[in-house]
Amino acid sequence: MPQVKRSLSTLTSVFVQWQEGEKGDLEITGYKLFMIELATGNQKLVYDGTQNTGVKSYLVEGLQTGHYYSFFVKTINYNQESE
Repeated sequence: MPQVKRSLSTLTSVFVQWQEGEKGDLEITGYKLFMIELATGNQKLVYDGTQNTGVKSYLVEGLQTGHYYSFFVKTINYNQESE
């Protein structure tokens, strides 16, 4: 589950970090970070690190003050994305 690091966030940006995903039968090749704007339910891919296992954090910019957002991460391997 991603976590927000408030000390690195601002009124219009959020620093999100996550832990390494669970390894299954296949090697992890990367991560995708998604954002949901809670008022509308709109979901958006904000970081595509499909081929970058070293990155486990991202600064999401351009947010609106007073809006609520939720984030989730999908683990990527050679066959598929996690749920």
